[in-house]
Formats: sequence, C-alpha cells, structure tokens
Amino acid sequence: MLGALDLAALDPTALLLPAMDLSTLRGMVGVLLGVGALIFFHELGHFLAAKWAGVRVEVFSLGFGHRLFGFRRGDTDYRVSLLPLGGYVRMLGQADDDPFQAPTNRDDDFRNKSAFKRFVILAAGVAMNLVLAAFGFILAFGLGIDFVAPEIGSIRPGRPPPQGSLDAA
Repeated sequence: MLGALDLAALDPTALLLPAMDLSTLRGMVGVLLGVGALIFFHELGHFLAAKWAGVRVEVFSLGFGHRLFGFRRGDTDYRVSLLPLGGYVRMLGQADDDPFQAPTNRDDDFRNKSAFKRFVILAAGVAMNLVLAAFGFILAFGLGIDFVAPEIGSIRPGRPPPQGSLDAA
C-alpha cells in the first residue's frame, strides 16, 4: 500500500510547467514566429489582391479582438490585436456576417467587383501560403538540414540479432 501524499512538499510550478531548457524555449519561439509568419503572409495575400482589384481595405490585423497597437495610413488601419490566433483583412463591403446585405454604389466595394476579382482576392491568401512554403523549402534545403543518418553502428558476431540480412563486419 502506498503512503499518504504530502501535498505541502509538492512544488506547484512543477505541476504546471515541465522542466524547460534553452532549446525548448528556442523551439517554442521558433514555432510562434513560424505560425506568425504564416498568418502574416496569408493575410498579406488577401491585402495585396484587394489593393490590386481596387477594393478599399479598412483593417489589416494580426490577431483578433481588442486592438493593442498599430497605425493608420490612408483608409487602412494596420493593427496588432490581443488574441494571436490568426488575423484578418476587412474590406469595404465584405459582410461575412450578413451575406444578403445590399452593396453600396461605391466602386471600391468588394461586392461591386467582378466574380473573377473576388475569387482572386479570396484565393490570394492560400496562394501566398504556397509561395511561402516554396520559399521555405528552398531556404531550408539551400542552407542544409542536420539529421542523423539511419545507420546501424555495428553488429557483433555471435550476438543476437544478426538476422534479416544484416551481416557482421
């Protein structure tokens, strides 16, 4: 039978956070930066395509929720928001919450653009993700990636298992 658990002796931080060293922290920062870059380039695709099509972009945001900081240039509010779980580009006339809303008579309204231009705007985010992935592969394989070769160090004669066509040297 096990003895009683001494809760006073437990370190509460040991229950919440695993032991982290510098490489773990570096990996976590790398993942956050990678996901952030993916989100940024995805939204940049929508943004650039909307500008190309002549659609007014009201907000370019990294993150959702409350605006933390940013700046305004022209008609666009460039911002970083509280919840870093994505991002969005809000265009004039893009009414995702009310798709039956009547379009305005403005030329820079998303709904007044041709079906082809609306398609290009909506597909540009995914296209930018593909461009980023291709660039990332070129960069990673151009710089080189360290890995351990899948080799067996040695097999000693007379020791198991020199089976399965593995020969002792």
